[in-house]
Amino acid sequence: MKHIHLLLAIATAFIATGNATAQKKDSIEVHTLLAKAKQGNSEAQNTLGTYFYLGKKVKQNYEVALKWFSMAAKQKHVKAIANMGLCYQKGRGIAQDSLMAVKLYKESVKAGNAQLVKQREENVEKNKSAFDINLLADLYYHGCGTTVKKDTQQALKYYKMAAESGSTEALIKVAAIYDQDKMYAEALPYFKQSADKGNALAAYKYGEYLCNGKGTVVDKTTAATYLEKAAKHNILNAMMLLADLLYKADGVPQDYARAMLLYKQAAAKGNTAAMWNIGIMYKNGLSVKPNYLIALQWFGSAAEKGMLPNFQKQLNEPNVEIKNGWKNTPFARFTHAMALFQTSTPPPYADIVKELTQLEKQD
Repeated sequence: MKHIHLLLAIATAFIATGNATAQKKDSIEVHTLLAKAKQGNSEAQNTLGTYFYLGKKVKQNYEVALKWFSMAAKQKHVKAIANMGLCYQKGRGIAQDSLMAVKLYKESVKAGNAQLVKQREENVEKNKSAFDINLLADLYYHGCGTTVKKDTQQALKYYKMAAESGSTEALIKVAAIYDQDKMYAEALPYFKQSADKGNALAAYKYGEYLCNGKGTVVDKTTAATYLEKAAKHNILNAMMLLADLLYKADGVPQDYARAMLLYKQAAAKGNTAAMWNIGIMYKNGLSVKPNYLIALQWFGSAAEKGMLPNFQKQLNEPNVEIKNGWKNTPFARFTHAMALFQTSTPPPYADIVKELTQLEKQD
């Protein structure tokens, strides 16, 4: 028994000596790294930051780790830039900030850190990290310097993963990629899911698909419901499409007043077709009293934005069932009278009064 106790004591002494020796070596290495880091060596700064981040050979301290990563990153050390991104992603040593993390990861990849992309792809295979899925989707969708070439199919793969996890942004991205490739049947369910989660742009696109039968049968009644959602978020194309449905009573009850309101909202955003349609409604007295002067002002605004040929064509077209032009109509005479104010100095008031008097007799 005495021999056993002696052997245990000797073994313990060796272990203690071994630990002390290892600690001494670690201390020397850390001091050497510290000296190099203080001299501005970026590799030493990044390594020292890694030690403090992991608690390896030093006491773990995220704030100190971030300080050394930051110093190395300022010297364009690509791994240090990525390590800073990790601190922001995890909220270690600083407040969590996913957007800043993505920015730093992209900067690192753009500077040539292909290993980061490989690591994140491996992470996705292992644990389906939502952050990594979205990061990879974004990298492949936009490309990143010469390190990651733009690859829409790879981006689609990761966006679909993110969409399956419930990401609204990913749903709209998947739909947009399919839409760009004119794969309307594939895009349709993704637009609907995104729209049902409250995405206004997706609501417009789904409504537009239903209106035009893209990837599905035409259903303008349901389309109007989605277009209404999008119009409330000031999506210009949704306003115009919904206004047209209401104006024509196409799949929905006719509502000139609502159509006028939508056209005016679109016109305020500079939409030329909306300006033209408002002119038509004032000319024909739809939801408002007929007012040729206001109609002419709206037509003038549309003409200034490129619809002058349309205006001239309408004035010259006969007013028949097929073409429905304005030639020889009261509005054409009113327009002529107004034009006389601009063509001569002084204006031919007698001719103008004659034109307006004839119109007045017609109420």
